[in-house]
Amino acid sequence: MASFQGLQPRVFWGLTTSIKGNIHFVTDLDVLYPAGGALIFHNYVQQTQAHIKLPEPQKVLNIIIVSPNKRIIAIAEEGDKPCISLYDVKSMKRKKILGLPYESTAKEFVSIAFTFDSRYLVAIVGEPDWMMLYYNWEKGKVESQTRANNPPANPGPVYQVATNPTDSAIVAIVGPGLFRLMSVSDTVWRQYGFQKADKLPIRCVCWMTSDRVLAGTDDNRLIVIEYGDLRGRYRASDISEFDLQIPEDQPGSSYSASTLQIDRDKEVTCVIAFSNGFAYTIDNYIVVFEKETKYRYKRKNVYRIRGMEFKDEIAEEMRTIRNLAVNPAQDRILATSKQSQIFSANLLASEAPISGEVV
Repeated sequence: MASFQGLQPRVFWGLTTSIKGNIHFVTDLDVLYPAGGALIFHNYVQQTQAHIKLPEPQKVLNIIIVSPNKRIIAIAEEGDKPCISLYDVKSMKRKKILGLPYESTAKEFVSIAFTFDSRYLVAIVGEPDWMMLYYNWEKGKVESQTRANNPPANPGPVYQVATNPTDSAIVAIVGPGLFRLMSVSDTVWRQYGFQKADKLPIRCVCWMTSDRVLAGTDDNRLIVIEYGDLRGRYRASDISEFDLQIPEDQPGSSYSASTLQIDRDKEVTCVIAFSNGFAYTIDNYIVVFEKETKYRYKRKNVYRIRGMEFKDEIAEEMRTIRNLAVNPAQDRILATSKQSQIFSANLLASEAPISGEVV
């Protein structure tokens, strides 16, 4: 019988679409994404690949993140004992496995994020716990923990945690009717600032600056919180520019231009910030805003991913963009949907194309 032990994979095709964070830049030219039981490093200029073969491919991955210094990959795995595995980008070897520090019936982590200095990893445990764990991942231990939800006012669920871009002791936690700014001192977490979010179905969040948070909602709104205070609420499908120095109820605070062919009830599925602006997604659109001044932002580009055609009943789900990534040079953006394709575009191009390119 012929032996195939010497065979090694050269090229991987496909994209696992069910994973949060299924697209990342590791360098300006190297893209990380999951395919089957492997993590693929794809250089889209040289068209070369490397890969990490996952030791237990039968496990269900639900989240992938990359540390800010681009040296560590963290993947969350579902199961009776959910865990987070950390891999070294250079050696492509697993460095650490983080588990729950207590007995629990929770089956998954719903969100994970590295702190800005890549030293700590913040994780939200799913139902019924809804706990936030703050790991010193190199030591493999939890240094502090607190409730991510806010019972009884908000018993859950929690969708996302985002870490402050300059302070490892501050995070933002969001979910339907939930917005929590949290800071830690001597292992004790305390909430501060805006928290009246009971009527806001928040879906996603990012930090625009060290003092400014942007959240997207299921009812087509963008929410801006600055220094812990609510600064603005905008219709995501209409807004074309806004100025945070002008109160939102006064003339000149924002301008709308209904140029997007999107229903005004479409959810904001993803938000991401970069040094000169931010981007968000609605349906199959990517909307890019450029920062004109410290407080003023103006819509720069709108990308529409056309992709494949589907029957009406599944078309919306297949085309909706779920993940975004910006490269370190901050001149290119990637997007994925459930179409098993990666779309690429110039982030702040002078003239945006009608539809994204396929990497």
